[in-house]
Amino acid sequence: MKENSVGAFSRPHGDIARWHIVLAFTSAIYLYLNLFSSLRFPFLLSGDQIYFWMGAQRIVGGQAIYRDFFQCTPPGTDLVYAACFKVFGETIWVTNAVALVLGVLSACLCFSLARQLMKNAPAMLATALFLVLIYGKFLNATHHWFAVLLIFLAVRVSMERLSIGRMAWSGALLGLASFFNHVHAAAALFAFVIYLLLSGVRKHEERVHMAKSAAALILTFGAVALCLYAHYLGTVGFERLWFCLVQAVSRYAAETPWSFGLPGRLGWRLSPDCCRIWLFTSFCHWSTRLPSGNAGACAATCSFPGTRPRSSV
Repeated sequence: MKENSVGAFSRPHGDIARWHIVLAFTSAIYLYLNLFSSLRFPFLLSGDQIYFWMGAQRIVGGQAIYRDFFQCTPPGTDLVYAACFKVFGETIWVTNAVALVLGVLSACLCFSLARQLMKNAPAMLATALFLVLIYGKFLNATHHWFAVLLIFLAVRVSMERLSIGRMAWSGALLGLASFFNHVHAAAALFAFVIYLLLSGVRKHEERVHMAKSAAALILTFGAVALCLYAHYLGTVGFERLWFCLVQAVSRYAAETPWSFGLPGRLGWRLSPDCCRIWLFTSFCHWSTRLPSGNAGACAATCSFPGTRPRSSV
């Protein structure tokens, strides 16, 4: 059973391609001006990404993650930096280039998602707000952004229809995201399953179809994640991997397991962030009932910066 597209704004493929080309070019120029003083002189960025490219230097030097040095995050980000160092050399220019490419890809995917809810101009505004106020404010190419990019892509794949095949692709992308940030990937998988169940109940779909879609999502997620972690399960063992990725984080890094991903303990100080999320979801639900389907105001709500990714999980 197929579900109609979420987006109500269809455009010719040529027009869409031109918007993406313009967005990619302008995003690259904006990020370049913030990452390089010239082609030969990059800026040295601070932030948590330093831990990852330092780990990548160790990997290039012959050390093994989790065995020769401690890391409380999945190995995906370290391996990306290590591969880039292998190809282009161990320079700051390479780390800034990774941040630039990651930002351009995230902006293009943000625009593609926004187009499913609004017209091209408001979608471009939402992307610009995301690029400048959220990604460009920190310019920190950590495991958070790699995982979020893959989760965005999983959402985009299943946004047009909830077929079993698309659920399988989304599950594979979420499994790949777990190789960068297992917490984000698990939360996204849980959200996908809940949405499948609620959507099936609302549309009175057959339980067999709902079960097949959920099974395709979960099984492909598990298969991809198992394949990616198989090497480390064989070399360092399950206990060591569990300690580094789960126990060490919950004991020494995370403030509380009940923060639900918000930047701090649940309390009155987080009320603005919670209200912003509630208003965004409520408005998007209301806007789908409008004849025009224009959700332009979602751009400012979705892209307004209020939370910073946690550096410990």
